[in-house]
Amino acid sequence: MFFSHHKNPIRHGAMCILLSGSLILAGCGGGAGRAPELPSNPSAAETELHDRSAAMTKTIVEAIAVGALAGAAVGLFDRDVDGNAYGELGLGGYLLAGALAGAVAGTYVGFLQRDFANKEARLERARADIRANNAETLATLQVMQRVLDQQTRELDTLRAAVAAGTVDSAQLDREIKNARLNLHEMEQAADGAAARYNGFKKARRLVAVRGGENIDDELAVLSERIAQMRQVADDLSEQI
Repeated sequence: MFFSHHKNPIRHGAMCILLSGSLILAGCGGGAGRAPELPSNPSAAETELHDRSAAMTKTIVEAIAVGALAGAAVGLFDRDVDGNAYGELGLGGYLLAGALAGAVAGTYVGFLQRDFANKEARLERARADIRANNAETLATLQVMQRVLDQQTRELDTLRAAVAAGTVDSAQLDREIKNARLNLHEMEQAADGAAARYNGFKKARRLVAVRGGENIDDELAVLSERIAQMRQVADDLSEQI
């Protein structure tokens, strides 16, 4: 269990706020532009694309709230049952973390300003966040490429069969509809990645430290991956 037998009711309540907020966010869908359905008989790659696109449409702060933040809080709240070691932020800081999970209305810059006292700490956290984000973006790009390859083969096969008269054109029309749904997911994922890029870029000045250390290298990686995502989406668009 998360807590010892010496439960502090305030601490326990704060943990409940954090975890319940995370569960609420995890159960929510993507933004208003989400595709209403998966392709018919979706492949494993298409299903993964749908899920990753939904994840990418969450803001940086939402992603923190439903991911690493809740996991970190489990360890933090269990460190000292006598209330002697709540960490740098104190109990109030953990209650703010619970509010973050429940409300997530703030910006990433606001999150760093509020929860990290100096630029060194902010830089360390921002680097960890953007690197995790870049790994997520790479995984999304890779599944996009798999869907593109799969979709291209299916459309080419069906078009050849329709031309040969061995397949009804309605089957090709259904596959084109599926391709449009996949394209929408790709565009949503790329737009979500671009929105996160803007959030990280706004934090760049806030995390700069002496000696020029910053998140420029990580931003460059993210920018390149967004360009690659848009190229994959463009390639699929040309197939439709």
